Amino acid sequence: MSGRNPVPATRRGRYILALLVVAALGGAIALVSHRRPQGHAPSGAPTFVGGKTCAPCHTEETHLWAGSHHDHAMGVASEQSVVGDFNGEVLRATHERHPGDRDLLVALATISRDSGIQQAAQQYAAALVAVAPWDSEARRLQQEMSGP
Repeated sequence: MSGRNPVPATRRGRYILALLVVAALGGAIALVSHRRPQGHAPSGAPTFVGGKTCAPCHTEETHLWAGSHHDHAMGVASEQSVVGDFNGEVLRATHERHPGDRDLLVALATISRDSGIQQAAQQYAAALVAVAPWDSEARRLQQEMSGP
């Protein structure tokens, strides 16, 4: 034998094991104590609770939001609530500034067709083919606008 006493090595192992157990318990306690409180568990999928639920705690934000474009955007679409220009005037004015814009020509041809303005639809489709002669979609649209 080497003359060493085996007892200190065993004690050292026990101390190391005890320190590891204490460290693990301390880590677990720290994790549990820093978790956010859960409150009431939600039932089912999240749902919209409405602005009135938030208003008591967010009075300034509610005041700024009330009557804003975002407030009105949440309303039901109707003749009175929709204020956009959907008759194509904006697209036509933009087309005058950018006559070679493929996307504008597609939109104008489609809107004209859907509005029953066949002659304008055909003209926009022809302009589209002139701008993008390689585009098979443009040629298909022109054929569609020409009728049977």
